[in-house]
Amino acid sequence: MANGLFEKYDVRPAIAFEDPIYQYWVYSRSKEVDITKPEDLALVRDLSIIMRDTLWKYGWAAVSSNNLHWNGTDSPIRVAMVPHPDGQDYLTIVNLVIISKQGVEYENIEGCGSFPNALYSVKRFSSVVASGHLLHESGLTPVELEYGLKNATLDEILNGDNPHIIDAVAKAEYIQHEVDHLNGIGIADKGAIQPKR
Repeated sequence: MANGLFEKYDVRPAIAFEDPIYQYWVYSRSKEVDITKPEDLALVRDLSIIMRDTLWKYGWAAVSSNNLHWNGTDSPIRVAMVPHPDGQDYLTIVNLVIISKQGVEYENIEGCGSFPNALYSVKRFSSVVASGHLLHESGLTPVELEYGLKNATLDEILNGDNPHIIDAVAKAEYIQHEVDHLNGIGIADKGAIQPKR
Protein backbone atom coordinates (compact mmCIF):
# COMPACT_ATOMS: atom_id res chain seq x y z
CA MET A 1 0.00 0.00 0.00
CA ALA A 2 1.07 3.56 -0.69
CA ASN A 3 0.78 4.53 3.02
CA GLY A 4 0.55 8.30 2.63
CA LEU A 5 2.49 8.60 -0.64
CA PHE A 6 -0.55 9.87 -2.55
CA GLU A 7 -0.85 12.71 -0.05
CA LYS A 8 2.89 13.35 0.24
CA TYR A 9 3.24 13.81 -3.53
CA ASP A 10 -0.29 15.17 -4.13
CA VAL A 11 -0.89 12.45 -6.74
CA ARG A 12 -3.79 12.85 -9.18
CA PRO A 13 -4.71 10.93 -12.32
CA ALA A 14 -3.70 13.21 -15.20
CA ILE A 15 -6.89 13.61 -17.24
CA ALA A 16 -5.83 15.40 -20.43
CA PHE A 17 -8.90 17.57 -20.91
CA GLU A 18 -9.65 18.50 -17.27
CA ASP A 19 -6.92 21.05 -16.59
CA PRO A 20 -4.12 22.71 -18.61
CA ILE A 21 -1.58 21.41 -16.08
CA TYR A 22 -2.74 17.84 -16.62
CA GLN A 23 -2.78 18.34 -20.38
CA TYR A 24 0.83 19.55 -20.20
CA TRP A 25 1.71 16.51 -18.08
CA VAL A 26 0.07 13.96 -20.39
CA TYR A 27 1.67 15.49 -23.50
CA SER A 28 5.16 16.04 -22.07
CA ARG A 29 7.99 13.83 -23.24
CA SER A 30 9.17 12.14 -20.06
CA LYS A 31 12.65 12.86 -18.72
CA GLU A 32 15.15 10.05 -18.43
CA VAL A 33 15.96 9.03 -14.88
CA ASP A 34 19.59 9.42 -13.80
CA ILE A 35 20.00 5.89 -12.44
CA THR A 36 23.29 6.81 -10.74
CA LYS A 37 21.60 9.17 -8.25
CA PRO A 38 20.23 7.59 -5.04
CA GLU A 39 17.65 10.37 -4.67
CA ASP A 40 16.28 9.60 -8.15
CA LEU A 41 16.10 5.90 -7.31
CA ALA A 42 14.18 6.77 -4.12
CA LEU A 43 11.65 8.76 -6.19
CA VAL A 44 11.30 5.83 -8.59
CA ARG A 45 10.62 3.47 -5.66
CA ASP A 46 7.90 5.76 -4.33
CA LEU A 47 6.40 6.17 -7.80
CA SER A 48 6.41 2.39 -8.27
CA ILE A 49 4.35 1.94 -5.08
CA ILE A 50 1.94 4.66 -6.22
CA MET A 51 1.65 3.02 -9.66
CA ARG A 52 0.87 -0.40 -8.20
CA ASP A 53 -1.91 1.05 -6.05
CA THR A 54 -3.23 3.02 -9.04
CA LEU A 55 -3.46 -0.14 -11.17
CA TRP A 56 -5.64 -1.82 -8.56
CA LYS A 57 -7.68 1.28 -7.75
CA TYR A 58 -8.64 2.09 -11.35
CA GLY A 59 -8.35 -1.35 -12.94
CA TRP A 60 -5.82 -0.16 -15.50
CA ALA A 61 -3.73 -2.71 -17.43
CA ALA A 62 -0.51 -0.64 -17.18
CA VAL A 63 0.54 2.86 -16.16
CA SER A 64 3.25 5.41 -16.94
CA SER A 65 4.35 8.50 -15.05
CA ASN A 66 2.50 10.58 -17.67
CA ASN A 67 -0.78 9.17 -16.32
CA LEU A 68 -0.12 10.41 -12.77
CA HIS A 69 0.47 14.05 -11.93
CA TRP A 70 2.56 14.47 -8.76
CA ASN A 71 4.88 16.98 -7.14
CA GLY A 72 7.89 14.63 -6.90
CA THR A 73 9.26 16.00 -10.18
CA ASP A 74 8.46 19.02 -12.35
CA SER A 75 7.50 16.80 -15.32
CA PRO A 76 6.93 13.10 -15.97
CA ILE A 77 9.92 10.79 -15.61
CA ARG A 78 10.57 7.81 -17.85
CA VAL A 79 9.01 5.12 -15.63
CA ALA A 80 6.20 2.68 -16.39
CA MET A 81 4.63 -0.27 -14.65
CA VAL A 82 3.76 -2.97 -17.17
CA PRO A 83 2.76 -6.62 -17.05
CA HIS A 84 5.51 -9.24 -17.02
CA PRO A 85 5.64 -10.78 -20.52
CA ASP A 86 5.39 -14.33 -19.16
CA GLY A 87 3.39 -13.97 -15.97
CA GLN A 88 0.69 -12.26 -13.98
CA ASP A 89 2.95 -9.89 -12.01
CA TYR A 90 3.89 -6.32 -12.91
CA LEU A 91 7.33 -4.85 -13.53
CA THR A 92 8.53 -1.30 -12.95
CA ILE A 93 10.78 -0.37 -15.84
CA VAL A 94 12.94 2.77 -15.71
CA ASN A 95 13.96 4.52 -18.94
CA LEU A 96 11.67 2.21 -20.93
CA VAL A 97 12.03 2.27 -24.73
CA ILE A 98 10.91 0.04 -27.57
CA ILE A 99 13.90 -1.12 -29.58
CA SER A 100 11.98 -3.05 -32.25
CA LYS A 101 8.44 -3.66 -33.49
CA GLN A 102 7.78 -6.97 -35.19
CA GLY A 103 5.01 -9.21 -36.39
CA VAL A 104 1.84 -7.99 -37.99
CA GLU A 105 0.49 -4.44 -37.72
CA TYR A 106 -3.24 -4.16 -37.04
CA GLU A 107 -5.96 -1.81 -35.77
CA ASN A 108 -6.75 -2.20 -32.08
CA ILE A 109 -9.52 -0.62 -29.98
CA GLU A 110 -8.03 0.91 -26.80
CA GLY A 111 -9.01 3.02 -23.85
CA CYS A 112 -6.83 5.19 -21.63
CA GLY A 113 -7.01 6.50 -18.08
CA SER A 114 -5.86 9.93 -19.27
CA PHE A 115 -8.64 10.03 -21.91
CA PRO A 116 -11.50 8.37 -20.00
CA ASN A 117 -14.92 7.41 -21.32
CA ALA A 118 -13.70 7.03 -24.89
CA LEU A 119 -12.23 4.28 -27.04
CA TYR A 120 -9.81 4.85 -29.90
CA SER A 121 -8.81 2.82 -32.94
CA VAL A 122 -5.00 2.61 -32.87
CA LYS A 123 -2.43 0.80 -35.02
CA ARG A 124 -0.23 -1.62 -33.04
CA PHE A 125 2.28 -4.39 -33.75
CA SER A 126 1.79 -7.93 -32.48
CA SER A 127 5.32 -8.11 -31.04
CA VAL A 128 7.82 -5.65 -29.58
CA VAL A 129 11.17 -5.78 -27.86
CA ALA A 130 11.55 -3.27 -25.05
CA SER A 131 14.54 -2.32 -22.94
CA GLY A 132 15.22 -0.33 -19.81
CA HIS A 133 16.18 -0.96 -16.18
CA LEU A 134 14.09 -3.27 -14.02
CA LEU A 135 13.44 -1.99 -10.50
CA HIS A 136 13.86 -4.60 -7.74
CA GLU A 137 14.63 -4.60 -4.02
CA SER A 138 18.38 -4.21 -4.42
CA GLY A 139 18.38 -1.64 -7.22
CA LEU A 140 18.14 -1.66 -10.99
CA THR A 141 19.11 -4.26 -13.56
CA PRO A 142 19.32 -3.69 -17.34
CA VAL A 143 16.67 -5.74 -19.15
CA GLU A 144 15.52 -6.52 -22.65
CA LEU A 145 12.03 -7.99 -22.78
CA GLU A 146 10.09 -9.48 -25.68
CA TYR A 147 6.33 -8.98 -25.67
CA GLY A 148 3.70 -10.46 -27.95
CA LEU A 149 4.01 -12.98 -30.74
CA LYS A 150 5.96 -12.42 -33.95
CA ASN A 151 4.25 -15.25 -35.79
CA ALA A 152 0.63 -14.60 -34.86
CA THR A 153 -1.58 -14.04 -37.90
CA LEU A 154 -3.99 -11.17 -38.27
CA ASP A 155 -6.91 -13.61 -38.08
CA GLU A 156 -5.58 -15.14 -34.83
CA ILE A 157 -5.21 -11.68 -33.30
CA LEU A 158 -8.56 -10.23 -34.34
CA ASN A 159 -10.80 -13.32 -34.47
CA GLY A 160 -8.99 -15.96 -32.49
CA ASP A 161 -10.05 -17.58 -29.28
CA ASN A 162 -6.66 -18.83 -28.10
CA PRO A 163 -6.14 -17.21 -24.68
CA HIS A 164 -2.33 -17.48 -24.97
CA ILE A 165 -2.31 -15.44 -28.19
CA ILE A 166 -4.81 -12.90 -26.88
CA ASP A 167 -2.85 -12.40 -23.62
CA ALA A 168 0.58 -12.19 -25.29
CA VAL A 169 -0.53 -9.69 -27.94
CA ALA A 170 -2.44 -7.60 -25.37
CA LYS A 171 0.76 -7.22 -23.33
CA ALA A 172 2.58 -5.99 -26.46
CA GLU A 173 -0.23 -3.44 -26.92
CA TYR A 174 0.18 -2.23 -23.32
CA ILE A 175 3.92 -1.66 -23.78
CA GLN A 176 3.36 0.32 -26.99
CA HIS A 177 0.63 2.38 -25.30
CA GLU A 178 2.81 3.25 -22.28
CA VAL A 179 5.88 4.07 -24.39
CA ASP A 180 3.67 6.42 -26.45
CA HIS A 181 2.78 8.14 -23.17
CA LEU A 182 6.45 8.39 -22.17
CA ASN A 183 7.14 9.97 -25.56
CA GLY A 184 4.39 12.56 -24.97
CA ILE A 185 1.93 11.00 -27.42
CA GLY A 186 -1.67 10.63 -26.29
CA ILE A 187 -4.00 7.97 -27.57
CA ALA A 188 -6.28 10.70 -28.95
CA ASP A 189 -3.45 11.66 -31.34
CA LYS A 190 -2.88 8.10 -32.55
CA GLY A 191 -6.32 7.07 -33.66
CA ALA A 192 -9.94 7.83 -34.33
CA ILE A 193 -12.47 7.87 -31.53
CA GLN A 194 -14.84 4.90 -31.55
CA PRO A 195 -18.45 4.82 -30.45
CA LYS A 196 -19.05 3.52 -26.92
CA ARG A 197 -19.98 -0.14 -26.75
